Amino acid sequence: MNKNIEKLDEKMIHYIILVNRESGIMMFEKKLSEDLTDIKSVLLSGMLIALRQLSAELKIGELSTFNTHNKKVLTSVTKRIIVALIIDPDDIEKKFEKLSIKIGEIFEERYDIENWNGDVDLFDPFHENLDLLLKEFEWKRFGPVKSLKSQFILGFVLYENTNKTFYDFTSNKFDALKLIKEAETRNERKIRIDKKNEIYFFIKNESEGGIVIFESRAPTEKVNRYSKTFSFLIQNLNNSYLFETKLLKSAQKLFSPEIIDLIMQNVDKPLLDIFNTSEDPLNLIENIRKFKVRVLINFKE
Repeated sequence: MNKNIEKLDEKMIHYIILVNRESGIMMFEKKLSEDLTDIKSVLLSGMLIALRQLSAELKIGELSTFNTHNKKVLTSVTKRIIVALIIDPDDIEKKFEKLSIKIGEIFEERYDIENWNGDVDLFDPFHENLDLLLKEFEWKRFGPVKSLKSQFILGFVLYENTNKTFYDFTSNKFDALKLIKEAETRNERKIRIDKKNEIYFFIKNESEGGIVIFESRAPTEKVNRYSKTFSFLIQNLNNSYLFETKLLKSAQKLFSPEIIDLIMQNVDKPLLDIFNTSEDPLNLIENIRKFKVRVLINFKE
């Protein structure tokens, strides 16, 4: 596996503000996007307090999120702090709820909020704490962008949500991070989206996922076959397989010596490593899938 990691700014979190629950005073802010450089933190903190009070008076439950024209504001509360994150409108709220609560809890652990004298400069060092927390939400690209060199396939992205890493096989023609964000907003395990010049398959399995992009003129047979190959890859992304020598004769009746040799060379390797290092990854993964269908290999538990 290529360990050359490139950290990328996804700009999903644009702004973070911490407000004192009792006084409504803004205590800390961090602007992460040029989109909101002119935001008035005092006005925002006042609006948060007013909206929360209104929801309490109307007895409609705690205010957690609200949308503007092109942004979403997510709020969480700890004992003495309201934490608000401004994110993109299509971002999934659950991804940020734990982060916002964690920010508030760490802030309260570090500072004596109850006896605070109103000096906001006291909280400047918290930027360092926040930077460490935000690293968990930064996507990292493994290695350079690669080309699949396959007819009818314009690109493919593999990603692992747990550790925020992705593998980009789009030759810079597509924005991999935007594709991942679009994939994460969909609930389906596998869905096909036909656009003007491309066919997109969004595929998920637990915390792994992928997006494959075909030319719109791609034959149906090719689209169906390769989408199965990619689904198989994502389902077994971090799994490795075993090939028992007693199955060699059965394999020789169905496959060429070159293919069998490749299968045997990659025993005990995770499929992600195989895909990432192979000269012809699609055909190799397709042959591994065929071996699995014929019960010539078994994946490790």
